[in-house]
Amino acid sequence: KTLFARLKHSEYIHYSLTYLATFILSIHYVLVLYTNSTFLSQFASEKKLGILYVLGALVTILILLSASYILEHIGNRKMMLWLIVAEACALLTMGFSGNTLAIILAFIIHQGIAFTLLFNLDVFLEGDMTKRSHIGGARGMFLTITNAGYVAIPSLVGLLLVSNQYWKVYGLSALVLVPLFILIFSKFK
Repeated sequence: KTLFARLKHSEYIHYSLTYLATFILSIHYVLVLYTNSTFLSQFASEKKLGILYVLGALVTILILLSASYILEHIGNRKMMLWLIVAEACALLTMGFSGNTLAIILAFIIHQGIAFTLLFNLDVFLEGDMTKRSHIGGARGMFLTITNAGYVAIPSLVGLLLVSNQYWKVYGLSALVLVPLFILIFSKFK
């Protein structure tokens, strides 16, 4: 039997909403994934780009190391909502600011937050599991849905990047976070 055939109605709804949120997040992330390096090369050398990615990874590590404390004190939902707002601000800064330092700091913040949001969704995914036998199938579907965005979005980015108008890509990526915020705010506890 498939994963969904064995679920209670409430579990089915929970998984479906989590998968929808995952797909929205993957669309948001893939919109800028293939754009970031080219965009940032206007402001930093190749060597410095590598350092920026490392700094973003360090921010991710710091957030994840603090995650248990944050989850215990404010909860996964609030943590994710705050991170979505911070991510949208970072993307809008990247897309619409002309200030090199602001763009670079926004990129580091974006890199730090992007993977943390996936962690938050994984916490939601696992949170309401009543049977541990569902974990493998649920995570497999989670990863499959995440990868669906990687297939569907790159052509759209190509259409948006006419004449190197990066603001369109960063603006759309931030805009995609609005339905994610609404979904997390209204349907997740």
